[in-house]
Amino acid sequence: EYDWADAFVYEPRRRCVGLATMHAALLASQLGRHAEAEGAIRSFGFRWRLSPCVWRAARGPPRKVPPPAGSGLRDGCPVRVYPDAVPRETCEQLRRAFAPGAAYWSETRYASASAEKRYFTWYVDLASPPSPHENVVTRLVRRLAPLAGELAGEVAPQSAEWWVHSRGAGRGVG
Repeated sequence: EYDWADAFVYEPRRRCVGLATMHAALLASQLGRHAEAEGAIRSFGFRWRLSPCVWRAARGPPRKVPPPAGSGLRDGCPVRVYPDAVPRETCEQLRRAFAPGAAYWSETRYASASAEKRYFTWYVDLASPPSPHENVVTRLVRRLAPLAGELAGEVAPQSAEWWVHSRGAGRGVG
């Protein structure tokens, strides 16, 4: 027997409650209400969370970094333009590598992973020497790492993490 309440009320609520809980925890943390966020965070099975000190630092004013020499940017402007940061050939390789139907999705079994685990993260040890067998993403990460250090006014990072997502209709928040 068709149950309109189940179809239009209960089932949509069941599908939204996890996402809403996650956003509520995020908002509470951003507002500094860490005790309120903790229960929601634990409901997902997490035992660890970001320290309140990290959230306070994120709410603080951005650190002013002098622009790169010759960039023509004003002091303190957090925006940087690197017009040739990603070469056209690399961009095309990335588009092919992560296109719908590309081998990446089947080789990682992305579509068959649980809804909660439909992602993979990859680690790049930037302190180690490059290998001739590195993939296009790792090569790009190595190319961009010095820019990230320059932007932060520090040395280039020693490691990096990357990931890529594919979300079907109705699976994203935006």
